[in-house]
Amino acid sequence: MTLKNIKIKTIGLHTSIWIGYSLLIFYGPFTFLPLKSAMLFGLRALTINAVIFYSNTFWLLPKYLFGGRPARFFLIAAMITAATASINYITEPYIITGVNDRTHQTNEPGHQPAEGGDATKPQMDQPMDGNKKMPPPSPFFIPVRIHPMIINGIFSSLGMLFISTFFFLIMRDRELQQKKLDLINQNLEFEMKFLKSQINPHFLFNALNNIYALSIIKAANTPDMILKLSDMLRFTIYDSDNQRVKLGKELTYIKNFIDFQRLKMDTEPNLMVNIDQCNNELTIEPMLLIPFIENSFKHSHIENTQRGWIKLKINTEGAKIYFSVSNSVLPTTISRDVPGGIGIENVRKRLELLYPGKFDLKIETHNDVHSVKMVIDTDKH
Repeated sequence: MTLKNIKIKTIGLHTSIWIGYSLLIFYGPFTFLPLKSAMLFGLRALTINAVIFYSNTFWLLPKYLFGGRPARFFLIAAMITAATASINYITEPYIITGVNDRTHQTNEPGHQPAEGGDATKPQMDQPMDGNKKMPPPSPFFIPVRIHPMIINGIFSSLGMLFISTFFFLIMRDRELQQKKLDLINQNLEFEMKFLKSQINPHFLFNALNNIYALSIIKAANTPDMILKLSDMLRFTIYDSDNQRVKLGKELTYIKNFIDFQRLKMDTEPNLMVNIDQCNNELTIEPMLLIPFIENSFKHSHIENTQRGWIKLKINTEGAKIYFSVSNSVLPTTISRDVPGGIGIENVRKRLELLYPGKFDLKIETHNDVHSVKMVIDTDKH
């Protein structure tokens, strides 16, 4: 923690707290001291406590206690406590003015000592109850009287050291949590870039082959497929680097992806798609939906038009996006990757980080059916 980390919002919060604290420490002296003395008393307490608070928070704790030198921390803390007590004691005659002193009261003209004794000496030897006298003080007893301002300085500094340490620990924990979130976010970005570097060349290779085949037969939809490929590459390279994209762009990417998957098949696949009932103006994290769809095409055996199938549905209600995709899982003797993998795990981590408490994701495989159901609440996100 450094002073550079303090933001304007934090400065405003600190200022408000110190104003409230000053009102508390000014109130007590006002009840029994003259105005000037009360102001000086409160100003002294406020200044000393503020110096202790920030010195301990930004210097002593990070440099010594959490810097591997605890002995020096406690030594300096003890010195601060002693210095505070000394300042309180030394400055008291200059602050507490206009208050009658008991010593002066006893020396005023007209003041008479008690009859039969000296007013300046304790009446230890005066008779009590006839012939009884007070016992003389023990020779081993040494009376020690600590000035109230010294006691006040000790407890005040110790209390502020405790408060500032507690504040430091809270702020330190918040910084560690923020660093952890930043690290997770960076790791997710690295994973996302890694996935792009793997998926894009493979997909691009297949797409170009399909377009080439269309051009050979001079298919009428060849220009259209080239434009779709261009849109997909633009979305992947540029739009997916943004924090948010419109749902309409994500859906366009999905439609283009499905169209290229159809090109690879000789016959119409058993594919049911319903993604037109959506509010395209909603915003969403890019590339959150496509990994599940890619996974379905990879593991559904969609090329088997008799047994392979995929059902995809995306719709919106208010600010919520409802996504569901299911596909066949056919037994095969060829070893293939299980549904999921780094792409699906990456999406789960991104959802936990970017939509905490605002999403629901269920992935199940049952009776040769693999299904994914997800709800994302984009409200106030």
